[in-house]
This record gives sequence, structure tokens and C-alpha cells, in this order.
Amino acid sequence: VGSRRLVLRKKPPGKLLASAHAVDREFMVQKALQSTPVPVPEMICLCSDSAVLGTPFYVMQHVQVNPAPKPHSYLMAEFTFQTSVNLKRIRCRQKGSGSKARG
Repeated sequence: VGSRRLVLRKKPPGKLLASAHAVDREFMVQKALQSTPVPVPEMICLCSDSAVLGTPFYVMQHVQVNPAPKPHSYLMAEFTFQTSVNLKRIRCRQKGSGSKARG
């Protein structure tokens, strides 16, 4: 869309377990996390109508990730740890994920 890069996420083809690749749940959890310190891409839209692409899907902002060089791997470990701490502090039901929360 213009210069904006987007990602479409959908279920893979083939037979899947009913709870596998629940893109609606993925979308709702990431959308709820947008207002928290946990880094997630901007969620654009969710389409639950399988008639559109043959399966439910969502669209999100593309995020460019540049891995840290090896000498700076401790920065990645610190970032991962801090993100884990922030996730533990969030109560999914308070952030709008409702019955889609698992854990």
C-alpha cells in the first residue's frame, strides 16, 4: 500500500488440528499488546470470512528486523528478558483478549 509494507498471515494449506494456527486469536492477542511495552507490529485488519482467501487471515505492518552482531548478542538477551518480564506483567483478560487467551 504505497510505500507501506504489509504482511498477510493465514493458516497453511492442508489438514490441521482445530486449534492450530488460530489466526483470529493471534490477531486479538497482538492487537491487545499494542498498548503495552511488549513490541508487536501494528495489526491492520482481521478477516474471518473463509470465502475471501479460503481461510481466515489478518494483515499486519511489516517490521524490519536487523539481528545484532555477535559481540552485541548480550543486548538481544537483555531485550528478550525484558520482553518476557513485560509479558508476565500483562493480564490477558484486562487487555481485551477475552476468551481467546490461553495459558
